Amino acid sequence: GAVLPFVGNTHLLVKRGMAGATGNWYCGLHEVEEMAFVLHALSPGELFVDVGSNIGSYSILAAGAAGAEVVAVEPVPSTFEALKQNVRLNLLDDRVKCLNVGLGYETGELRFSSGEDTTNHVLVDGEKKASVVVPVITLDAVCAERLPAIIKVDVEGFEHAVVEGGRDVLADAAVKA
Repeated sequence: GAVLPFVGNTHLLVKRGMAGATGNWYCGLHEVEEMAFVLHALSPGELFVDVGSNIGSYSILAAGAAGAEVVAVEPVPSTFEALKQNVRLNLLDDRVKCLNVGLGYETGELRFSSGEDTTNHVLVDGEKKASVVVPVITLDAVCAERLPAIIKVDVEGFEHAVVEGGRDVLADAAVKA
């Protein structure tokens, strides 16, 4: 892997095959409109919840560049390890809480693909791929102690279940976006 400069004084540890992470190096902000929104809409100390954080690009932007507090949710264990490495690399352990769980409409377990980089997803019955079973909680549970200012959800087609599990938090007017 290589440590590449990111935004401000932040860096990302990237490895061959990490399409999203390397896209940030080649293209600047890989998802420019969404990432710019996070950078400009968050104030220092506000809470950002990063659902489907992958290796933590948005989490590093929010905590390292915008000064926000972050809860980063990544279900796939190998990707979760890369997320934690990026948090440690940027000395953000005090501002980024990493959760190795999936989010859904209820507590339980789900089978996720593994080894598909940014396209890992909840597997449907009959889908034969390398997989891992992970615990699942709700967005409402993640936000029970503190309401976020902004929530990012990137879960490869499972968004509806995440939203269903976050009805209470999403109904609160304190959540800006």
